[in-house]
Amino acid sequence: MAFFSKNKEASERKSTSNRKSFSQKKGLSKRNEKEESDESSWMSVNEALSRKKLQKGQAGREEVMDRCKECCVLLRDVGTQLLETKDEYQSISTYLEDIERIDALANEKKAEIMETARTIIGLNNERTKFQESNMGGLAPAQFHQLERFQKEIPERLKEMQELEEYQQKVKDDMKQIEGERGVVTFESEELKNRRKFMKTLAFSACIIIGLFFVVLFLLSFYTQADMMIPFLMTGILAALIAMYCVAGLRKVQYAEKVNNIKMNKVIQLMNKIKVKYVNCTSSLEYMYEKFHINNSLELSFEWEQFVKILDEQVRYKENTKLLEFYNAALMELLEEEGITDTEVWIYQPEALVDSKEMVEVRHSLNERRRKVRERLEYSTKHFDIAEAELQGLLKIAPEYEADIRNMMKNYQVAVKEGA
Repeated sequence: MAFFSKNKEASERKSTSNRKSFSQKKGLSKRNEKEESDESSWMSVNEALSRKKLQKGQAGREEVMDRCKECCVLLRDVGTQLLETKDEYQSISTYLEDIERIDALANEKKAEIMETARTIIGLNNERTKFQESNMGGLAPAQFHQLERFQKEIPERLKEMQELEEYQQKVKDDMKQIEGERGVVTFESEELKNRRKFMKTLAFSACIIIGLFFVVLFLLSFYTQADMMIPFLMTGILAALIAMYCVAGLRKVQYAEKVNNIKMNKVIQLMNKIKVKYVNCTSSLEYMYEKFHINNSLELSFEWEQFVKILDEQVRYKENTKLLEFYNAALMELLEEEGITDTEVWIYQPEALVDSKEMVEVRHSLNERRRKVRERLEYSTKHFDIAEAELQGLLKIAPEYEADIRNMMKNYQVAVKEGA
């Protein structure tokens, strides 16, 4: 009995192990399908076919190196975006952690910080009275927004103008490609109509020639006349019509093949242009939201007014010195409590005094972090896909490994070995 009991337990453990193994394989299979689906989502039809050739070892050196170049460019560009996005995400997270530390401060320390913040608010109000009469059309909120980002605005403004110019060029390219697509579509319809005409002509010719032969036969039968020449002429006519129809249909087939190639190229080019447009638009929308503007012209105007105001504020050095003193005092108080980014609070002391303002700041930061996280996930996914593609090239085409690694070195990219 003990023997059978042990066999039964061993059998159950083996069955359980098999079910777990099957479940793990099934999960792995679904995960691989999802990864393949994600990878295929950023490839055109021709690129997917090219990749299938690579997997089957049917691709030549030119296809391998073209694919390698695309992956290297994507890894380099997306890698740079990832570093910038990670830094921004870390900065926002640190900001939120500082808010939690401020909320957890003891009442005495918080009261001291709030009193210093109120003094800063009072000094800012004094400056605001001057600014409202000398703002050059800028609202106080706009001024403080520009003041907060004044170190990076010149560079960002130039970048924004370049992106808008590039976006316009991409729009023009899309319109041009859409026009070419319309031309190719029209040509395709014309070829279909021509094919239909040739088939109709051939069918009609067959019927007419057949009727001619019947009539000639009947005439020959009833009149006993020699119809050899009419028969011969009708046969020659039938042959000429047949040759014309066959030649016409072959010409249409060749034109349709060329037209399909054109359409595939137009679709592939349109897909690439759309990806560039989406990336460019995404970057512009993020900067518009960050600076609370609608375009670079608006930011340029606001920045010019801001620079004029700064020049005029030189006359108010005394107020500025006093404000700097209390700003330094506030930063020192916050630093003593372990606040990482103390400088940001001198531009929004209202949040230290008013809990509602602090809630608004937290909400705005959470929203910004969500959008940055989405950008980070999007960039990470495409970085991993490109990296996996490059690893696959090294495995699938070992005969070109030296060329592939040389190109990777030129583009300053690397992949995980043994992945």
